[in-house]
Amino acid sequence: MGNSRAGVVLCVALFVAVSTGIGTGTGYAQELTAAFAAELLFVPAPLALADASFTLLLGASVADATLLGQTRFGLLALESQLFSLLLELGDLAVVDKLLFLDTLVFERNELRAELVGGGGAFRLAAEAILEELGPPSPDVNPGLVIEAGVRSALGVGLTSFTGFGVIRVVEDFVTVLPCLPLDVGCLDGPRPDDRPDRLVVAPFVFTEQAVRVDLALGAVRLAATPLFMLGGFAKLLLDAEIRLQSPLAVRFFARSTLDPLLVWVRQDVILQVALGPVSWRTMTRFAGVPLLLEEQTFKLVVNVSGFHAFSAVLFDAGGLTELRVGAGFRF
Repeated sequence: MGNSRAGVVLCVALFVAVSTGIGTGTGYAQELTAAFAAELLFVPAPLALADASFTLLLGASVADATLLGQTRFGLLALESQLFSLLLELGDLAVVDKLLFLDTLVFERNELRAELVGGGGAFRLAAEAILEELGPPSPDVNPGLVIEAGVRSALGVGLTSFTGFGVIRVVEDFVTVLPCLPLDVGCLDGPRPDDRPDRLVVAPFVFTEQAVRVDLALGAVRLAATPLFMLGGFAKLLLDAEIRLQSPLAVRFFARSTLDPLLVWVRQDVILQVALGPVSWRTMTRFAGVPLLLEEQTFKLVVNVSGFHAFSAVLFDAGGLTELRVGAGFRF
């Protein structure tokens, strides 16, 4: 608990410092952010209310610093508290995310530094993670991911990801950090959020090496990522993505996963569409040999002048598993 309280005090102090800068600074970009959302979860057979959650987001930014605090409440108690600090220093960006659970018990800290230069021609990044793996607790373990990438003028990119004490360095099967229900890409729980949620494992030794080769051709991006573990070649990821901006904002993403024998064992498909105030997203996942439906989600968000109404429907191979509805505002 000592580390938890110290982390809370540090983040509160940073928040006060940034907020004070907003009030007293001159010549800097200043911004305040706030959001509130309430979400209800229903389960089938019979359709009944199973849970409710409330999320509060507060943020402040001045100059090149941004601090966000996100608090999630359940029906009876605090569920999680997430603090995020972003510093942008020219070509260098530093992000720190600190997560506590229920009674402000430390759960995870992610510190990432990323340097992009040459107009995007090269990128270096390191992400250090501390995560509580208990019970029994305390059992805080470290993880580290090092990234290095280059991109040619022809749109060909090569990126290396090396993980120590971390698995799923380039894959996204779970959502570790809580995300705001207002975001169309966030469905909470084990739902993709378009960012690898890296998992810490003990001990702190080499765990994964991935090398991504990608080709960008206008709105289309293709990628192949072989992934290696201590035992050798583990899997191959094949990605295809299309992004269109007019007249609709459309994103289509498909990822095929092949095992060491190059047998097709997983397929993820994401389709996201935005038109004016309406955003819609669907994710479908097939897994196994042969491939069978594992899960499917649909999310709809309607945003009118900062007010959001949203709903999500989740299925698995047996049918409907969850129905979520909510509303909130953001400014």
